[in-house]
Amino acid sequence: GPKKFWSHFKKDKNNNHLPDKLYYNDKCFTKDIDIANAYADYFCSVFKPSSEYDSNDAVDFNGFGDFVGIDTITYDDVVVSIKELKSTSTIGIDNIPSFIIKGCAEFLDTGSIKRKPGQGRPRATTATEDRYLSIIARCNRGATTSQLSRDLYAATGTRVSRVTVSKRLHETWLFAKRPAVCVPLTSTNRRVRLAWCKEHRDWSRDQWATVLFTDESRFSLNTDSCRTFI
Repeated sequence: GPKKFWSHFKKDKNNNHLPDKLYYNDKCFTKDIDIANAYADYFCSVFKPSSEYDSNDAVDFNGFGDFVGIDTITYDDVVVSIKELKSTSTIGIDNIPSFIIKGCAEFLDTGSIKRKPGQGRPRATTATEDRYLSIIARCNRGATTSQLSRDLYAATGTRVSRVTVSKRLHETWLFAKRPAVCVPLTSTNRRVRLAWCKEHRDWSRDQWATVLFTDESRFSLNTDSCRTFI
C-alpha cells in the first residue's frame, strides 16, 4: 500500500514536500512520518476498487480510518474528503504522480473513477468475422494465421494482422500445435513391408520368441509437418 508511493511523500533537502502540520477531521498530524503515511494511505486507498461499493456501504479503506480516528468510512465520506483536501499545492505536496491528480479531478467531477463505457480502441473484427475465422480454421486445420488473415480480407474486406487472427482463434480455444514428425512411407517401403508380413504371417510362437523387437517408430502415409489447429 503506502510503501509503494513512499518516494513521492519523502522530504527533499529543502523540506518542501511535506507541510509542517496536517489537519484532518479535527486531528492534527505533526510528525513527518505520520503526515507521509496519512497522505500515502489516503491516496492509495481511494484508488483501490472502492468505486465498486455502493455509496452507503461502510468499508475500511486500507486502515485510513485509523488515521482520522474512526473505524470505517463510507464511499460518500471519501468523496467529501477529497473535496476537503482540494489541490496538492494547497496541502503542500509537489511531487504527486500525475495519474493521482487526474484521478482526483475525475473523482470530484463524477464521483467515480470507473472506466467509462466505450473507452479504449475498438476491436478490429466484428463478432461475425470472429465466427468466420473460427469456421475456416476448423475447415482447414493446416492453414497459417497469415493465410487466414488473407482469407478474411478476401471475404469481408477487413484487414487484420496474423497476431489478431491468433488472438481470435485463442478466444474460441483453437491453438496451433505441431504434431510429431513421422517418416513418410514410399511405395517401395510399403511393398517391402507387405512382403515381409506375408512371409512371416504363419510363424509359430517359438519362432517369434527368437525375435528381438526394438523401439517403435511412427510412420505416416502423408506429410505431417505443418501446424494444425486443435
